[in-house]
Amino acid sequence: WRSIMAEIIDADRRFDRAVSGIRPGPLRDRIAELGDRLGTAVDEAWKTAQAGQSLSAARAQIDGGRIHAELAAARTAPPTERSAQTIAAIEAQLAAATRMDSTIADAYDRLRLLDARIDETVTRTVEIAVTQVDAQAMGGIGSEVESIVSEMEALRHAVEETDGPDLSG
Repeated sequence: WRSIMAEIIDADRRFDRAVSGIRPGPLRDRIAELGDRLGTAVDEAWKTAQAGQSLSAARAQIDGGRIHAELAAARTAPPTERSAQTIAAIEAQLAAATRMDSTIADAYDRLRLLDARIDETVTRTVEIAVTQVDAQAMGGIGSEVESIVSEMEALRHAVEETDGPDLSG
């Protein structure tokens, strides 16, 4: 989680440098506004990474090998009136661990994709800084930044819901 955040923060800094290379005027003003929204995306990424790290730490406390051994022992032990309940409880532990693994992998993968999209936005901003095109030639940078912000917020909420209560404070 730390390395992906370092990349996102680096992209944010490169964006700021690109904006500083644009001549003062409407184009720079519009790009600077997008920088504020990009800052929101970086904040959301930070919260997501914190929640992801917390989820990863919680998952590390679950010893899959021990649980598999308990399950094997429960399945091979002489049946009792509670054997089925014991096996079901152990299987539920494994299912929870599998869900956590899936959530962690998906969140990290989505965060990497959003980092790539931020890098793309920065690259386009650098291009604008170099060419000094007018504000209408910005293409879809504004909508792309808004999309990144929305997806970062949704990802953070999804990870926080999996991780537990109130990580946003």
